Amino acid sequence: MAKLKLAVAIARVNGRYGSNLTYQQAYMAGIAGRIPVERNEATGRLEVDESAHLAIAKAFGLIPPKPKAKPAAKVGTDKRPRTRRSRAA
Repeated sequence: MAKLKLAVAIARVNGRYGSNLTYQQAYMAGIAGRIPVERNEATGRLEVDESAHLAIAKAFGLIPPKPKAKPAAKVGTDKRPRTRRSRAA
């Protein structure tokens, strides 16, 4: 994949998800390892894969997490409800 400068990648994420991320926020997240970045050996600048916009959006909470599936009902465990019996006096 093609490499993008970090500033260009953040601009694309902001445009796609309607967010307002700054370069400084992305830089600090990249240094901390929260988003996938690589340092360009020639220029020393941080670069991002073109396909990493999803990982960046998830790292900053722009994409809501998937809801957890509800546990399936257990089969065959239905017990009849107890009924009160009247006692003869």
